[in-house]
Amino acid sequence: MQQMITTKRGSKEGGIITEICEGPYEWCFGLIQDELSQMWRMAFLGITPNAFHKKASTVAAVKSHLNTALSPEFGKLAMGDIDSERVQAFLNRLARRMSAKSVKNVWTTLKIMWNSAVAWKYAAGELRVELPKARKLKMRCYSVEEVKRILANSSGAERVFFWLAAETGARVGELIALRVSDVNLDELWVEISKALWCGIEDAPKTEAGNRCLCLSPLLGMALKEYLAGRSDGFLFQTSEGTPWDASHVLVRKVNTLLERLEIPKVDLKVLAKIVGKDRTIEQANRSEKRAASLGVHSFRHTNATAMDSLGVPRQIRTQRLGHSGTSVTESYTHVFVRTNAPWQKS
Repeated sequence: MQQMITTKRGSKEGGIITEICEGPYEWCFGLIQDELSQMWRMAFLGITPNAFHKKASTVAAVKSHLNTALSPEFGKLAMGDIDSERVQAFLNRLARRMSAKSVKNVWTTLKIMWNSAVAWKYAAGELRVELPKARKLKMRCYSVEEVKRILANSSGAERVFFWLAAETGARVGELIALRVSDVNLDELWVEISKALWCGIEDAPKTEAGNRCLCLSPLLGMALKEYLAGRSDGFLFQTSEGTPWDASHVLVRKVNTLLERLEIPKVDLKVLAKIVGKDRTIEQANRSEKRAASLGVHSFRHTNATAMDSLGVPRQIRTQRLGHSGTSVTESYTHVFVRTNAPWQKS
């Protein structure tokens, strides 16, 4: 026979949790779902003094997972109704419309929430699931000839930005966070120690992202001409002195230039090969479309491929790209210049 569930006031984690349910069954998530969800959001997303420190991009991703996937699926359930079988079915459904990497990211958020609920005595036990196997998609990158055309048909700040992106392989958030003081034109290097995401400054994506990159004499000359004696402010800034926005760089600068040069933004042949014979290109998921597309991040893959073609040791490639491990660097390497000696010299 079910017993009536009663509530009591309590204090957990410095007062973050104020109400818990107790009874003969697992903690009743359904009765206090909104409160627990809000408390977890505050603790994880940085609204309370007890909050964990998270990058702005991580916070945005977690909010998206909560709002678009987790809350619609589990928001009205009692905690006792959430088990490994139900979660596995949920992840299987997600896999039909999301990439394996995206499914893994949603699962990571759910797992953190579950562990928090266990630690705060709202739940007990462990969720065991099998994640879909990720396909290692080779991201499309610019050819050497395409980079030459882009630099030849751009000028001013845009030309310097594209050149710096191609030569250093830095992430777009790292590039737009650069200040003039981060560039040493005498010794020809640039220091990367920050990244911008939606206007919020934070550390680079990984610890290895803090690095100094040498510059070529030609790029050094282009930077000196572009700066024209300016010694402060962001390296790439608006007329108001604010840093460039990453999305604006992609839409207003890169995409516009690709269209003008008639370089396809999306390679439909590559996309068709990625999706295979059982699906149409219209059924491609976001990751598959991204793999067949060109953008700011494609300069990073071009840089990795160029270093590989020149025989740069893998450890140095990893350090220059700011990767946490060499396996990630290998996934950035393509084949368009590996056997072409004249391109290697260029």
